[in-house]
Amino acid sequence: MPSNKLFSTLINFHEKLVSFQHKLIKGNAISFIILIGLSIAMAYQSAHLSRQFDTNRQNFQTLTYGMESYKDSIKVAWQPRIFSNYLSTELSEATASLTGKSLTSEKNVALTVGTWTVFWFVLIGLTYIYLFGRQSIFYIIGTFAAMVFGYVPQLLRIYPWDMPIVLGFVLFMALLFKKKYNWMLLLLPLAMGFKETALVLCLGFLLIDQPWKMRVKYFLISGVLSVTVKVIIDIMLGTPLPFFTMEHAHLVDNKPQGLYLFYNIKIFLYQFSMPLFVNGGMLLAFILIPSFSREAKIMKVISYAFIASILLFGIILEYRIFFELIPFCLYYLSQFMNAKTNHVEEEDYPEIEIEKPEKSSKTYEEMAELMA
Repeated sequence: MPSNKLFSTLINFHEKLVSFQHKLIKGNAISFIILIGLSIAMAYQSAHLSRQFDTNRQNFQTLTYGMESYKDSIKVAWQPRIFSNYLSTELSEATASLTGKSLTSEKNVALTVGTWTVFWFVLIGLTYIYLFGRQSIFYIIGTFAAMVFGYVPQLLRIYPWDMPIVLGFVLFMALLFKKKYNWMLLLLPLAMGFKETALVLCLGFLLIDQPWKMRVKYFLISGVLSVTVKVIIDIMLGTPLPFFTMEHAHLVDNKPQGLYLFYNIKIFLYQFSMPLFVNGGMLLAFILIPSFSREAKIMKVISYAFIASILLFGIILEYRIFFELIPFCLYYLSQFMNAKTNHVEEEDYPEIEIEKPEKSSKTYEEMAELMA
């Protein structure tokens, strides 16, 4: 009968749908879906931010007119981030060529910044998926949330070096978990060309799971390689004082107004709530949660050194400069949520037994015959 065939068809469709859903759950398809969805949102947000300040456009096109123009168009403190600046300039020229738009047109700048941001966000997400599997959903959403907080309307700046260095910190975390210390020695000098904050990662070698002699050896080698890369870049660019390129004084109309340290302390005292909840509150949570493993201690030591460098050479209201710590914060939060608390007795939370329905002995075909 027609109704019998229709019911059998629906049952078969349902079985295939359930099988497909199980395959999705077993793999990382859900993580990819979330990553794609948030990448679209990130593209639109970053494209919008690109229109807010001229410096956003300028910093994505610093090498358009050669090295001499580069030195005049960007701060000395930002010049050594040559890998970020070179690649973003290449992308800007490529998008202008593909679309036929002017290099400095609003549409080309928006397309460049949107594409750049999404490219690095996707690489960060893929690394999370490789490292954490299905738990990567938490890391992908958490990274997106922290970055949205960092790009708040108060400070509408988005620069080429914001995203690549986050990938550098994520890769460092991945190699740390896998104990691939030799690969870490290659990662750190390379990351220095994108942003010099990678230097603090060298401290992690002092706490790795190795004898003390090996720890010191790795620390010294990574430090020497990283500093060497920085100095070589500075010499090639002709900076006034190689390696020491970071600004330490707050400038207004290019005139020093006092050390960044005192300026940041003033900000913290008078705008207490804003700097306190950097990365959407994750940084404060990260500081409060105790270290629970060797890897966690390494992340916290690195983070304290990073925060100290921000107080000395940055402005704490520029929330995006804390992006590097996002993966570390998320790792702490993830482990905190998964951990069992010591002061909660198990009998206070008895397991709830769920009665499972008895499995029917009738097959789908028999049920279809009964309904016919």
